[in-house]
Amino acid sequence: DGAGLDAATGQWRMTKARQHIPGSVWLPDVGKGRLDPRLDAYFRSNLERLTEGDKSRPLILYCLADCWMGWNAVKRAAGYGYTSLYWYPDGTDGWRDWDKPFEAAVPVPVEVAPAAPAGLPEGKKSIRLISADGEGFALGHVTFAAEGEMARFNIELDAPEFQEQFLSMRPFRCLPAPKEMWCHLAYPYETRGRISRNDLADLEYGLLFLFKPPEGYGIDAWNGLFFKLAIGGDGEISGGLNETDLNVLAVPPDDKSVRPIAYGALTPVSPESHRFARIEIK
Repeated sequence: DGAGLDAATGQWRMTKARQHIPGSVWLPDVGKGRLDPRLDAYFRSNLERLTEGDKSRPLILYCLADCWMGWNAVKRAAGYGYTSLYWYPDGTDGWRDWDKPFEAAVPVPVEVAPAAPAGLPEGKKSIRLISADGEGFALGHVTFAAEGEMARFNIELDAPEFQEQFLSMRPFRCLPAPKEMWCHLAYPYETRGRISRNDLADLEYGLLFLFKPPEGYGIDAWNGLFFKLAIGGDGEISGGLNETDLNVLAVPPDDKSVRPIAYGALTPVSPESHRFARIEIK
């Protein structure tokens, strides 16, 4: 009772428990006057499953008493080519009147097609930093070029707000602000400059930052900021902010394929902890 399909999961929502004749299979809504393609496929596939493909196998269809959805389902099944069809017009009401036993009814879920894998981005995309209150800041662009199962990329951090700063005896490109200055930390070692659907590390390493609080002196790699990225179903890349100690970059890895910043060393932070909370590339 109260069945309504959750299109995302294929499950039927129920407002209360329902019982039916023992041995029955509950296929909600298949007796409606008109079915959308998804429910039509649902009815067809379940009839084929229950009869093991034998359209001459007897089928009894029912609903409640004085409910024509059972009759509609019989007519629809006949249109599918089933030849041994029976309608029980009294349905569960008549079964109850005969004092026959019931069992708990569980509707058969609708099969949900698996989501298509996220595609790789292509062409020039904007990079935006997003604050906790949803305000965006245009940081620059990244251009992607597909190479089979991977994509080569080139990052341009060209926001006009960048200023050249000389901190702790090193030059940095920074985004000044009264409460917290962010400085881009260029990854000092060679990478492949490519991403795949399951490996965005090279792009993550191109978007490393250090933060400097107002009372801080110089810049400290201990105050590292790392965006852990993921590709969404629409191809958009985004990720939340993490803190990490970027002093690990002081020593070059012996093997260039090894990424020195371990995901286990990242500490997720609350959105209000820093000037920005996440990054979006789209």
